[in-house]
Amino acid sequence: MESTLLRQLRFLQLLVAVLLVVTGALVINLRYPFIAQRVNVLEAQKINIREKDGTLKAVLSNSAGFTAMGGQRAEQPGAYRSQD
Repeated sequence: MESTLLRQLRFLQLLVAVLLVVTGALVINLRYPFIAQRVNVLEAQKINIREKDGTLKAVLSNSAGFTAMGGQRAEQPGAYRSQD
């Protein structure tokens, strides 16, 4: 009986140690990722690109989002335009 309890206690201690190591690795991974993150497909209606200080550098949006903001598109020579 005591040997069974002792074996179970050792097993639980091992599991706690493993969970501690995995949790530590996950916390470290939050700050210093082990693998570079890549996104193959990103779906969004609007993307704001900002500098570190919060200055808005660029906005990417679909045509519906752009007109909802009340803006006008800049016409650039040589830019692709759909033939509607």
